[in-house]
Formats: sequence, C-alpha cells, structure tokens
Amino acid sequence: MSAMWVRTALTLALCIPPCPLPALVVYPILSGDRISILPPAVDSGGTTVAFASTVAPSSAAALVFDIYAVAADGSNLRLLTQFSKRADLGFSANAVALSPDGKLVAYTTRAPVTSSAGGEEVHVIDVGTSADRVVDVYTEGCIQPLVALCIGCYAPCVHEPHFSADGSRVLFAVSRNFPFYLVNADGTGLTTLPVYSGALASGAACVISRNGLVVFTSSAPNGQTVAAAGTDVWLMNLDGSNIRALTAFSNNVSLYARNAAISADGSAVAFESNFAGAGNPPSQTTQIWVVGTDGKGLRQLTTGSTPATNPTLSADGSLVAFAQNGQVWSVRADGTGLKQLTSFRQSVAQNPVLSGNGSLVVFAVGPYAGQAGAIEAVAPDGSNLHSVYSPPVVNPTGIAAAAGYGPPAAGSLISVYGANFAPDILAAATTFPLPQSLGGAALLVNGNPVPLLAVTPWQINAQLPANLPAGTAAFQVVSAGLQASAAVSVEVKSIAPVVFSFPVQSAGGAGGFPQAAVFHAGTATPCDQAHPAAPGEAVEIYGTGLGATNPLVPAGQPAPASPPAWTVAQPDVLIAGQFTAKVLFSGLAPGLAGVYQVNVVIPSGLRPGQYAITWKVGSAAGDSTGTFSVR
Repeated sequence: MSAMWVRTALTLALCIPPCPLPALVVYPILSGDRISILPPAVDSGGTTVAFASTVAPSSAAALVFDIYAVAADGSNLRLLTQFSKRADLGFSANAVALSPDGKLVAYTTRAPVTSSAGGEEVHVIDVGTSADRVVDVYTEGCIQPLVALCIGCYAPCVHEPHFSADGSRVLFAVSRNFPFYLVNADGTGLTTLPVYSGALASGAACVISRNGLVVFTSSAPNGQTVAAAGTDVWLMNLDGSNIRALTAFSNNVSLYARNAAISADGSAVAFESNFAGAGNPPSQTTQIWVVGTDGKGLRQLTTGSTPATNPTLSADGSLVAFAQNGQVWSVRADGTGLKQLTSFRQSVAQNPVLSGNGSLVVFAVGPYAGQAGAIEAVAPDGSNLHSVYSPPVVNPTGIAAAAGYGPPAAGSLISVYGANFAPDILAAATTFPLPQSLGGAALLVNGNPVPLLAVTPWQINAQLPANLPAGTAAFQVVSAGLQASAAVSVEVKSIAPVVFSFPVQSAGGAGGFPQAAVFHAGTATPCDQAHPAAPGEAVEIYGTGLGATNPLVPAGQPAPASPPAWTVAQPDVLIAGQFTAKVLFSGLAPGLAGVYQVNVVIPSGLRPGQYAITWKVGSAAGDSTGTFSVR
C-alpha cells in the first residue's frame, strides 16, 4: 500500500529537510555528567585563567576534574594535576580559586580512598611549578542535602576556597554549622571563624578585599535563632571579628541574598537578591544589587523577568559583570551603562568573573540545560569575544537514537552529544542528499563521514548507514577548527525500535506530558487530547530503529514512495503493553531520511484514555515516553 507521511510535525522535532525551525530532539542527553567545567577564575590583571575540567586537551572525557591554568588568550595551557590518570584513587577537584597575582591555585577535593585520614582536602598548587601541597584535611563530615531521587549521591563537604589578597591565606567553607575556616597557604594556623552559619560565593569571585574585609550571606551568623529569618549580606574582618550586616532582610523570611562579592579595594559589595525595594513584595526572580561596605547606597542594578546571577566587581568597585538570559552583561555600579556583552543563540553563559583591573570577563559556556563545556572571555565593552578553552569532545554516554533515548541502530537517525562541535550556530540540512559536513563539523563512524541533519556546538543529528554492521563502532567528531575529538566506542544495534515523541504545552504554557508521534492518517494532526483517535481508525506512527528495508535506501537519501521501502522484519505494535494493533504498513517514511513509519488500526475495543505505544521486533522492544489519546 502507499505509505502516508507527515512532514510538519516531524520537522519541528527532528530537523528533517526542509527545516526552517529545527528543534533538535525532545529529550536530549545534552553534554552529560562526563563533560563539565567548573566556574573559571581569573587573576587581577586579566592574564591568567584557572579552571577544573573533565575534558582533556586531547578531547577525551574523564570521570574526574583535573586543574588547568591557561593564558587569557587561550595560549600556554598547563595541566596542574594528574587526577584523571589515577581516577581509582578518588581525587577530583570540586572548586577552584586563583590568587590575585595568578601564581597560586587553591582547590578542594575528596581525599583518596587509600588515605588513612579519609575526609576531604584543601590544596594549594603553584601555577609555575605545579608543586602541590595539602593545607587541610577535613574529616568531620557534613550535612548532606536531602535528594530523594538521587540515592547514593554525595555533595562535597568542603568547598568555595578563596585567597586573601596577598595569597598567604586560604578561606574555605564546609557544609555544617560554623562553616568558615581560615588556613595559611603553607598549611599552618588552621582557624575556625566565629560565624554560626553562612555561605560564600563561588571561589572564582572575590570575597576578600585587600584591606581584609570578608563578605558572606547568612540568616544566622551569630548563633541559632528561635524563628526563621531572611538571608542578609554580612561583612567581617578576615579573622572573624566585627561581624556586621549590610542589608536588613532578616525581618522577612521570604527575602534572601546570595553570591555576594566584594571589590578588591573594599568599597562595594554586589549580590543577588529577590528584594524588590522597601514596601514591595519579594520578586519572583533574583536581581543584582550593590551596597557600600558602610551599608549605605543600596541600589538595584538589574531588572527583568529572568534571574540575574553571579555578580562580580572590578577592583575599584566601579564596574559589575553578571549573567542574565544566558548572556554576560556589564553595568557601572551607579546603575548606568548597562551593556550586553554576548549574544549566544545556541549556548548559555555561566558564572562570569571580572578581572580586578576591569579589562576582561571570563565565563563558562554550555547548552541550555547542561553542564558547561567551554570557557570564553570578552572585554567589558563587548569586544574581543574569544575562546579560552574549547576542545571538541564526544560524551561517552551521549550517543543514542534521535528520540533522545535508546541505542543507535543501523540506517536510523541518531543524536551525538558533547561539546564544541561548532561555533554558536544551528546549521541544518535543507536539501537531499544530506551533507556530510555542516557548520564545518563532520561526524565519523568507523572513520567514515555520515550524513548530517543538524549541528550545534553541543549536538549533532545524523543518519547511520543502513549497511553498518551490528557491534562496536567508533564515533568521532571533526570540529570546525579541524580538530578531531577522541573516538568513543558505542554498540550499534541492527534493530532498536523507538517511537518518537514531542512535548505538549499545558494550558498555562508550561511543558506538559510528552505526545507520541501518532497521527491521524494523511494529516499533520497528532492523536492528542484535543484530537483523539477513534477505535478502528487507521493511524500513522513515526520512529526509528526498525532495521533493514527492501529496497535498501542509502543513508542521506529520501525514502521512495512508489514502491515504498518496507521493513524486512514487521514489528508488533503494543498499546499500553497489552493491546496489539493490526499493522497495515511498516517501512521508511517516503520523502524522509532515516524515519520509519508504521500504519496501524486502533483496536476496536479500546476504551477512551491516554495510552503508551511501543514497537517490538522479536526480542528487541523499545520503551515509550509518549502517549496518544483515544476517544
């Protein structure tokens, strides 16, 4: 029979030519936890950047964070630790700070499992020589967050190290009462500061001024309180003396401040808060505020419906950089001169830090809902945007069917997730045959380029050759800069059935339940709650992974319509895991590449409701994350 196909709905979900608005996939793996970069730190002169990354310069992803130093222009990269070579020992950095002169890095890490002391450690490492010394081993444990859906997860107890202005002392925090500790950079003189509770900003931000003032946020710095209180911004001397409040939010439990940073000259503090001005209810988003270290001149610097985060100041307190709407911004501390410094479309800027001399903003970059995978820098006027560290890398757990889950299968559409595949673009194929290069990037499978549907910095959608043998295959991305990622080996299946799905907007505009790609025959209308299918009706289902077809269609070419390319093995179509639908057609969707279509008849006895739908071929059965509706 003649197979019907739907272009519009699938174009939006899969980026199938023509592709004017190609959203890549519905449930992305994104960069994954194997690709991550911690917030970078920059010295006061804007010349040296320190960071911790699971991505090596060889473009391989590791399980642990190693520490690097690099010139702000991306040159002179230096590996300061070798944790990835001995990941079995348990070392991995979890926070990084850089001394103002750029000569020392402080970091925190879990102690190796072979350590008799156990616990966690604070280290100081010399950037020039890589000489590393332990300055504290913390063995007292800490309060772990309640994470009901993450059994066995562990949050670091020791975190947020900060150097004093002269680099001679390290301030760090632990997740317990009396959280702040001060230790000399040579490991002597460990002191617990007399603050009952509080939080420090990221180690990349400046929290200690040259005149020895420390800024932090707390709802109870002086001891346990009887009633809940709002979170204020506080100052103290570096030895813990003269604790005083800079804000007065404590009388309203709904108000909070966080991520407070201080200028190096000790004149000003910037912070995030949901405070919306005296007499106003708390804001739904955080905005950036500044206040003098004398407690005067409280001023709101940002507005908008999205949170403004991670403020950082120049040494003289005159300039503030921050993140909002996925971009980096700068503004003068008097509220004038607001300027957007970046214009990312496929990426999100995270954790900006401004050099003390105000010449450079360094920040991490990642996908919209994933870990950072690169470091970039820009001048405070928006000029000289450039990469500091951005090796292309394929996530070892990020190669899957284009539905966002399920293994890759020969002849089918896949998604490859990682970092730095291309510049900040979305390059999409618009014609057949599908190209083997988009946006300057190519995907090699066993050394051979495969047809591409779409490329962003973080994801590639492609089609595997139909004659690719089942078994282990090597996946490698050659980026726009002609640098090749490390190859990742993944098992490819001959058959791995998956039904596509896409998100449905709820009445309030938020994402609702996922809708399976089940359509009324010959239309672009999904069988959703507004347009349910009828028992006995013929519908079309779209997905991937149904294996070989007759005739075989070369990868990158559209499937024929007359005669259509039938699957060699006919799938069983299961509704709610128990009802079997009669299959009228199973093959490649005519006019599309790598998309399978199965036409079935809805069982006549099916009651009204929403049903999951899956494909099964022999022992190969796909999971279902979407539903369709029956009236």
